[in-house]
Amino acid sequence: MNRLIVDEKEKIYTYGKDGSKSKLLVYEKTEKKEIMLYSYCPRNDHIHQSMVNVIRKFEQKYLNIKIKFVAHDNLQQINTELLTGKGADIICGIYPAMEYITKGVFLDLNRMIDADSKFNKEDYNEAVIEGSRYGEALYIMPITYVKQFYAGNKNLLEDNNIKTDIEWTWRDLYEIMNKVKSKGIYATSTCPQEENLLLMVKDALDYYIDWENKQARFNSKEFRETLELFKVIKSGNFEHLEAEPYPRNGRKFELLLNNTLFYPDFHSG
Repeated sequence: MNRLIVDEKEKIYTYGKDGSKSKLLVYEKTEKKEIMLYSYCPRNDHIHQSMVNVIRKFEQKYLNIKIKFVAHDNLQQINTELLTGKGADIICGIYPAMEYITKGVFLDLNRMIDADSKFNKEDYNEAVIEGSRYGEALYIMPITYVKQFYAGNKNLLEDNNIKTDIEWTWRDLYEIMNKVKSKGIYATSTCPQEENLLLMVKDALDYYIDWENKQARFNSKEFRETLELFKVIKSGNFEHLEAEPYPRNGRKFELLLNNTLFYPDFHSG
């Protein structure tokens, strides 16, 4: 008959078998460590559900850790809590990362990575991780990413002698629009104006914004020229207003095939 012995620290001792050998087994009560995780992804419930699935798998692997997950809908509250030294241990989603970084809210993840012998950067897309650095520090770890690109209309591009094996600028696109305008051809389907403007400026965002000194260069010659080009492009034959990227009643493919050069917002993860 096996016997159990419990000491004053509530450790449990008993004998058990390890193959053909008997050995003393010790069981110790451990408190679960709780980690608070906020997710702020407005109108993206599928992301929240994905996070819940990941958390379940994590907790199954690390039984001594409990993740308290909150799908947050109040960014102002998140800001207040974090900037006063409170709030979640981990946040994911859409938030003013640079504000948190410059105010010393975030931990440099290099310290954790360097201390973890099991973490191998080669297991991940290093370009995505490196693209998240701020100087030498790594305050943000991407958990997912998408690639955004335009799908070209091969027949229209070839019929109009438009080469695609070059690094285009927005000025190049404007000139191509003028080239095909008389033929009733549009550059792309309709898109929200803010998305188009973002596409034009986001690659140079670190130039327009001096994060460390908290200064903006939106009065610069380059930014004014970008805005002027944006207005000219939008007033021309850039968008085919009847060819919606995500229409409710199905895409009108004949519009895309007959007189639209590019179709935007294709994603792959």
